[in-house]
Amino acid sequence: MAEDRAVTHELETFMAQVSAELAAEYSRIRDRAVSDPGTAGDEGEENWRHLLAEWLPPTLNIQTKGRILGIDGSLSRQVDLVILTPSYPEKLSEKKVYLAGGVMAAFECKLTLKGEHIEKAAENARLISRMARATHTAPVSNPRRDLRSPISYGILAHSHVWKTEPADRVERLLNEELVRDSHPSEMLDSVCVADLGFWYGARFTLPPPHFINSEVRHLIPHAGTVQGQYHRTVSPTDDATPNPLHALIGHIINNLAWDLTDLRPLATYWQLAKVAGAGMGMGSGSRLWSYDVFTDYVRQKLNGDGIAQGDPWNPWGAMA
Repeated sequence: MAEDRAVTHELETFMAQVSAELAAEYSRIRDRAVSDPGTAGDEGEENWRHLLAEWLPPTLNIQTKGRILGIDGSLSRQVDLVILTPSYPEKLSEKKVYLAGGVMAAFECKLTLKGEHIEKAAENARLISRMARATHTAPVSNPRRDLRSPISYGILAHSHVWKTEPADRVERLLNEELVRDSHPSEMLDSVCVADLGFWYGARFTLPPPHFINSEVRHLIPHAGTVQGQYHRTVSPTDDATPNPLHALIGHIINNLAWDLTDLRPLATYWQLAKVAGAGMGMGSGSRLWSYDVFTDYVRQKLNGDGIAQGDPWNPWGAMA
């Protein structure tokens, strides 16, 4: 009888190849970054554009460098990478000014991540969230729509500068920025460091106290609030570090699938395969907001009906 052995999921093999290619590109580009930082930065951005273009649906238009145009004519700071909706006009995608209503995600790209990059990106995430929320208005909302920016904003980095405890440093910086967010939608959506890890912003709606059995109410001391927290993907078996690029692609597909419903089977597969790891909260780093962050309609419905259960694609569920 053959011995039982762990089977390597082919997605792991595919993403390991991508990681090796990106690492090789980092070594090549870094060698001339000091003498020609502009070209090095452009090449780094192109690495990420190429990666996303190969792994995301071909209907999406992925562009480098530009600014996001708000409904009032205001412009964001320059962003390095944008993912445009499938319906975005081809002629307009040639411009370096992108209509906020057609941008699904935007990223800053760094060859070597530093602490100030996280601080700057978190500030840009706040500004773009405010711009995007003014653009994406709807007569009837839901918790997910209220708690997240219509344009998810993140950082993509080949590597990092830290020689000791790099993951802890990233997490401390993210928690420091979380304190500065005035609304859950202003959280930085994701941080991917290709040779280190993947982090994402999670938001949880805790049910109103009157929906919780009195016998267990003490276990949920913050009932009736929204909790914001950064999670890092970890291995379900603790025997390996999940590939950060795999986690990044799965996260982006999941975000897109809320609006592009034909992506949901793929997003569900990515989650159930579990090769990208699972999210884990970062200790005490969390932030609480009252239900005042919701629009009136959402707040009243939550207080009247509580949190939806069962369907992972229900925008009235606990996790946004």
